[in-house]
Amino acid sequence: MSIARNIICTLAIGFSMGSAFAAPTSESFVSGTGTLDFHDNAFRVNQLLWVSTKSRIAAPASLPPNTALYSPSTGTVALSFDGASISGVDGKASFNAANSHVELYSLFQMEDENGDPLATSLNLITLENITIDLSDASVSANVISYAGTTTSATLVSDHGRLKVFQGMAPITDGTQGLVVNGQASGSTVGGLMLAPEARDIVINALYGANWGTPLDTENPSGIYHVASTMNWGTASASGTFTSAVPETSTQWMMFTGLLGLFAFSRRSRR
Repeated sequence: MSIARNIICTLAIGFSMGSAFAAPTSESFVSGTGTLDFHDNAFRVNQLLWVSTKSRIAAPASLPPNTALYSPSTGTVALSFDGASISGVDGKASFNAANSHVELYSLFQMEDENGDPLATSLNLITLENITIDLSDASVSANVISYAGTTTSATLVSDHGRLKVFQGMAPITDGTQGLVVNGQASGSTVGGLMLAPEARDIVINALYGANWGTPLDTENPSGIYHVASTMNWGTASASGTFTSAVPETSTQWMMFTGLLGLFAFSRRSRR
C-alpha cells in the first residue's frame, strides 16, 4: 500500500505542478502614455526641421483620429498607447500607439533666375503607428516620404516599417522597461540618433532635394554628417499592466491535485 500511495502522491504532485506551469502568469496591458521630445533638436531650434501632428498631406477627415499631439511651445509630441508587449528575452516592455501620425518636414524658399521668391518647397516624412521599445531604447514607425510645396505635396515613397531612432545609451531610469508592481517605464535620457536603417532615408527625404543630390557624406560640417551624428531628441514611455489570472480549468486541476495530496497526507498519519 505504501508503494501505491507514494506513486499516487507523486502523480498528484506532478499533476498540480504541471497544471501551474502549463499556464504561466502573464502581464496584460491596461493603458500607457509616452512622449517624443524634439525641444533641443538643433535643426528644430535653427528652423531646419519642423514638427507637426496636423496633416499637411491629407484632409484631416480622411484620417482616423490622431493619437499623437504636438505642442510647439515645448517641442514635444504626446502619445497615447493602445497596446504593449513584453520581450521574452529580457522582460522589458514595448509600447505601441496605433493611429499616431507625426510629420517631420523641412521648408525651402525657392527663387527664380532674378532672385525673386517663388513657392516654398516642402520635404516631409510621416511617422505612423509609432512604437517605443524600452528593451533596445528605440523608436519605430511606418515611414512615408512626400515632396512638393506647402500647398501641394505628393507621395515619393512608402519605406515600410523602420527603426527610425536608436537610443544613444540603454534605458536606465524608471523601471528600466521592466514590469514592477504593475508598472513599466523608462526614457532615452541619453538622447536619440537616427538608426542606421533609416538614416539615409530620413536625411535624403528631408534635405536631399534642396541641399544637393546626392548629399555630401564626407564633409564633417555638412548637413548629412550633422544629421547622422546629432541628438534628435528623447523618447519616454510608461504603462500599467495587470497579471493575468489562470483559467478556471487550470485552477480546478491545481485544486484537485492539491486536494489529493491533502487526503493522502491525512491517511498516512492514521
